[in-house]
Amino acid sequence: MPDPRQIIFGAMALLAACAHAPMNVRLSRPLTTAEVNRERPLGLKRSRDLAIVLSFSGGGVRASALAYGVLEVLANMWVPDAGGSHRLLDEVTLISAVSGGSFPAAYYGLYGDRIFQDFEPRFLKGHVGRKLTWRLLSPINWIRMLSPSFGRSDLAAEVYDDVLFHGGTFADVNDRPGPLIAIQATDVVEGVRFGFAADTFGLICSDLRPLPVARAVAASAAFPIVFSPVVLRNYAGECDHHEPEWIAQTLERGPGAGRRYQTARHLHAYADPAARPWIYLVDGGVSDNLGLHRVFDAVAERGGVTEVLRVRGLADVRRIAFIIVNAQTTPAERWGLANAAPGLVTMLDAVTSVQINRSNFESIDLLRRSLADWSKEHEDAGLGPLTTYVVEVGFDQLTDEVARREFTGVPTTFDLPDQEIDLLRGVAAEVLFTSDDFQRLMKDMHVMSTMPGG
Repeated sequence: MPDPRQIIFGAMALLAACAHAPMNVRLSRPLTTAEVNRERPLGLKRSRDLAIVLSFSGGGVRASALAYGVLEVLANMWVPDAGGSHRLLDEVTLISAVSGGSFPAAYYGLYGDRIFQDFEPRFLKGHVGRKLTWRLLSPINWIRMLSPSFGRSDLAAEVYDDVLFHGGTFADVNDRPGPLIAIQATDVVEGVRFGFAADTFGLICSDLRPLPVARAVAASAAFPIVFSPVVLRNYAGECDHHEPEWIAQTLERGPGAGRRYQTARHLHAYADPAARPWIYLVDGGVSDNLGLHRVFDAVAERGGVTEVLRVRGLADVRRIAFIIVNAQTTPAERWGLANAAPGLVTMLDAVTSVQINRSNFESIDLLRRSLADWSKEHEDAGLGPLTTYVVEVGFDQLTDEVARREFTGVPTTFDLPDQEIDLLRGVAAEVLFTSDDFQRLMKDMHVMSTMPGG
């Protein structure tokens, strides 16, 4: 039988190690131009005049399965080119994701097409919720969580790394060709979106490259109360990186600068590490459940969509397609099935869903209005109008009312039956192939499909 004193001293040593573990490292080098411009080398096989933006919403494994289904469809759609053809998936230039949607986005960013072999068994049907529960029930983890610098989200990050990411960092993501991967969390103090981007980390003098992808995903999926915040240290002023000039210029203009002013004000808050020594991150869906505000903020920061396209090497783009995975449900519709008033948890779920669903509607409406403005801006710059497509992939787009009601009942969880996962993947294909804008995109790009029914 082990000596109790050895157990106590071992636990104390473990707590000390946890307390001194670095959460994010200080930036000790200048940012590259590619990092400042949020660039990632794109694949060679793509059309120069088309850019596809994917946004993956929150919603647990339900959202992950819908997003994965979209990737599957795009991987089986072929665009003719001078050398034969390439996939519609190769046209994707940005994947912006929050919460449940961040898992397939981050995995695709790290491993590319390996997602079509590994992701389903390892995550979608891998019973990650059970793995999390077993880790939480381990006595050694109870001891670890006594440390103020180790919480449930840190434990979740370890599980995600073991199951999916295997030590992968943002350096591994950004050094290989592919779409820009934008994982979004929420700064709970500011109440705004916080993106895992090199230039954002530069504002707090922290280096994004060595940060584990699993930690970013844990932050993006840290549903409040269930998970603890993911904590970053603010090193602002301890490196040679400084705020871009547009922040000071916009703050001087004041609120009249609109969205750009609000973005500048929130980013400038990190410049004072005495006031903000720590940054607390929770679920990205709290501030933007669709991940679309990543695009709005980028356009505001750059002063227009034309400049965004130019700095990212997309100056020839004349068509922009947004494919939005929206895994929202409406739990209030299920109350009629019960013969008692809804309880506290049900009420919290319903209130949260109402707020998120309203926010989702407003975000998509803002996108449609913004696209009209961006097209005019592009034309006024002498580059011609932008042809735009907006494709929403969600349960509201299903034509069968019974199916809509059934999928409304799918809970937000990490574990779903295998059959339900397959049905969710099928929803993505069904909605895409019945979308007018997706059909128009296929026609305009002369796309050929190898999907059944496509």
